[in-house]
Amino acid sequence: MKRLAGALLAVAATVSLASCEKPPPRVTVFSGTTSQWVAPTCFSWEGDIDAQQCLTQAAERATQGQTKRLNVIPEKVVGISVDPSVAESGWYPTVGGQRLTQDTLNETYFRFSFPRVPASPQGYPLAIVSEGEQKGVWVVRLDVQPGS
Repeated sequence: MKRLAGALLAVAATVSLASCEKPPPRVTVFSGTTSQWVAPTCFSWEGDIDAQQCLTQAAERATQGQTKRLNVIPEKVVGISVDPSVAESGWYPTVGGQRLTQDTLNETYFRFSFPRVPASPQGYPLAIVSEGEQKGVWVVRLDVQPGS
């Protein structure tokens, strides 16, 4: 009887795991000693999203304070770490709608110095946009802090 119960539990566990959908990759953004682990605003394993529309919606959410926030100091490094699956598909970062790279990135890490800009009540949306077969947009709001 114990064997039968164990076998049924094993089958039930396998079926429940098989029905689970793979979660979308996350992105980590950091500045100084603070980091934010960010889930995608929109994502598709098959690439069937409108990345530009998603980017527009994500930027609006960021300026309205509906996304995670990260404090940044002008002229200090901001780092972005993406999942290897995102790097394989290709990705690029934008701040306030401006691309930070001309070329698509295939590395898992990118860093840049945040420009000297005035603080804004809406912050500056940092978006990570993946291209290729899997598409997604991750957004975090960057809030400018006084330099040290």
